[in-house]
Amino acid sequence: MSARYPVVKCICLPLDQSSLAGARAAAKSVMHNAEVPYIDILVSNAGISRSEMNVKLCPDGFETHFVVNNLVPFLFINLVLRNTILAS
Repeated sequence: MSARYPVVKCICLPLDQSSLAGARAAAKSVMHNAEVPYIDILVSNAGISRSEMNVKLCPDGFETHFVVNNLVPFLFINLVLRNTILAS
């Protein structure tokens, strides 16, 4: 992307989606990064499939499938969105 659009800055952010703490840590790293004054586009692309016979709980006590596919993306997006709105 940078080769085609050199003025566009893309940042890949590692995010542990298996816990709510992972979402908070990633959001904190974005909000305290001087290179990210605001976010134009956010691609949230992660997910896992679930086997009904293999239900696991994450450290927060929720079912892992629900945390990875729903709770963590929702929490992360809301945390960074709030910062983006305040910056604009």
